[in-house]
Amino acid sequence: MEENLALEVLKHWSEVKPAGCALVPEHVETRSLYSPEKPGVEQGKLQMWIDMFPLDAPSVPKPVDISPRKPIAYELRVTIWNADEVILEEDDFFTGEKSSDIYIKGFLTGPSESQSTDVHYRSLTGEGNFNWRFILPFDYLLAEQKIVMKKKESIFSWDETEVKLPAKLTLQVWDADHISADDFLGSFSEELTRFPRGAKSMERCDLDNARYANSESI
Repeated sequence: MEENLALEVLKHWSEVKPAGCALVPEHVETRSLYSPEKPGVEQGKLQMWIDMFPLDAPSVPKPVDISPRKPIAYELRVTIWNADEVILEEDDFFTGEKSSDIYIKGFLTGPSESQSTDVHYRSLTGEGNFNWRFILPFDYLLAEQKIVMKKKESIFSWDETEVKLPAKLTLQVWDADHISADDFLGSFSEELTRFPRGAKSMERCDLDNARYANSESI
């Protein structure tokens, strides 16, 4: 909203009295990019503006720094104490009791970069105890409020591509299985830019408390 408002003000800056004046856009030069491997086929465009000053000019302004912003390295530490009211997925072969082998998986940039707790085996009440800590390093671009990571588009790519992702923490609950694939039980995601206030006790740590704190931060 602020960016749209600022753009609208610039478009009508000449109508603002008494400081308003007509704004002249920069003259943008466009050059096509080609590769020797595919002559005559345009591979992209390079856009730039050119400032020209006479040699006898009294003062020439300093060149504009157009280097991209660099992300700042951060480290997010998440402590997993307990899990409660987890779905009981498995049936015991001998007793018929419901149980789950619970563990927690957490990630910022994608499931492929996830970390996991140890497994709380044979939970009969849906409760899991861990006292486990995730340490999640990431590069953050403050101006865009995005996590920046570099990865190859495919195994055959030479260069890495810069990808910008929302700053979102995702925690997933899984049921470990020794024979087949693990069963997904649930997940919770939270934007780091709108993180709720911490609960003062475990009893007050619920989704309603998170929604209320989130609305206060907005």
